[in-house]
Amino acid sequence: HHDFGFLGFAAVPALWWSCVTMRHDRSHALIAARMFAALALAWFIFSALLLRQAILITRYYMVVAYFLCVVVALWAALWLWPRRARLLLAGVALFVTVNLLAIFLDDKNPRFGERALVEFLGKSTGPLQVDPHTASRVDLLCKWSGQDCSRIKSGPPAAGLYFYCPHNVARTSRFIPDRQDLPLYAPASDWEEIWRVTDSPRPLAGVARLLRLEAWMPAAVFNKLAGPGREVVVYRLPAR
Repeated sequence: HHDFGFLGFAAVPALWWSCVTMRHDRSHALIAARMFAALALAWFIFSALLLRQAILITRYYMVVAYFLCVVVALWAALWLWPRRARLLLAGVALFVTVNLLAIFLDDKNPRFGERALVEFLGKSTGPLQVDPHTASRVDLLCKWSGQDCSRIKSGPPAAGLYFYCPHNVARTSRFIPDRQDLPLYAPASDWEEIWRVTDSPRPLAGVARLLRLEAWMPAAVFNKLAGPGREVVVYRLPAR
């Protein structure tokens, strides 16, 4: 996952060094490196099996990252530094740069739709219909903002105002488990749009366009640079 940046690549030679190259070494540092490597493997397998039905969320694997960081640090200090100090310094600079870039590329506003919903609550009155997924995710934000959370009505929209959050109803979830129910939350031709807000693209996408790199980059890479490109819309539904 990009959240771990260069760590996975750096861990490969570190693990090989601790478990293969220096397998006969019984020093405390090497024993510790092998122990942390084993713990990382155990946690990875445990998370992969237990959470195999869940979305890949990096915090589930943070313990693996911590353990691998220790193994990489031991390899760098005991093996690389005495032999290739300049290479190690360059590697550390590359490691930090790649990880900072990975953090920059990450989604810093995963609850864009929910924050927009709270914003609209402050500009409007009366009930606001939302899908069950969004209603569940916005609950804490709504309470923190001091808004009247009882105005949020969860379920398929009927007459009145409906807050449409496309990325929360694009696929089934534990809130909308039946695929046949997804069309109930999709806009109809006779709905009146009254409010729309779009998530702003990341600055790096503007730089890529300025340098005319967009045409040379794979679409998936550029879309990652630009960001999710989400938007939410509030519709007024006619009485049935």
